[in-house]
Amino acid sequence: MSSRHAAKNRYYEEYGDVFVFEHGNKTVGLLVCTPVDWGTYYIRFVAVLPEYGGRKLFQTLLPVLLDVLSASVVERVEAETSPSNLAFVHIMNKFSFNVTGTVLSERWGALVRFTRFLDGNSEDVFLRQFCTGVRYQTRAGNKNNQRKGGHHEEEIRSFLPVIGHRRDDGQMQAVDRQSTKCAAIQNLCDVYGLDRSACVSGSGDD
Repeated sequence: MSSRHAAKNRYYEEYGDVFVFEHGNKTVGLLVCTPVDWGTYYIRFVAVLPEYGGRKLFQTLLPVLLDVLSASVVERVEAETSPSNLAFVHIMNKFSFNVTGTVLSERWGALVRFTRFLDGNSEDVFLRQFCTGVRYQTRAGNKNNQRKGGHHEEEIRSFLPVIGHRRDDGQMQAVDRQSTKCAAIQNLCDVYGLDRSACVSGSGDD
């Protein structure tokens, strides 16, 4: 193994949150995220098998992830994608991510950076200082949708709650399919040390 690959493996073992989408015994997708600092969480990449591309796995998990992160000290969630990746750009717009910059690098070329502010004050500062024209994010209906999350347990498809997190021994451990309430929420509560009852109550029973 090259030193670069060894360094990459160490990085993901130490800092990576790996969410595994499974259907039956088959892995059909991965979502990998990493913390940037104490207040910023980064969606590093998401990949789904082509035959599962229309089932909106990432879109179903994303509001769950945002709800749990907003219940902790995380202030913002960031993601980057190519300007030509219109499907991902659409998802970012749908979940009220703001375009907060562009990045040029020799590795990935041109990327658009998106930020979802989990702290309303931070978003207000960003919009006031850097945005002109119509501010869609400030519209009442859209703001309610942002804050609520709006997902229900029945919306979590049968294959979505099989989500893994890394144990202390470095192995991936899947969530029990039969866990009460939403297994995805409970797993994220465990990862971030949050109270399970608070996470479950946020799953949207009304």
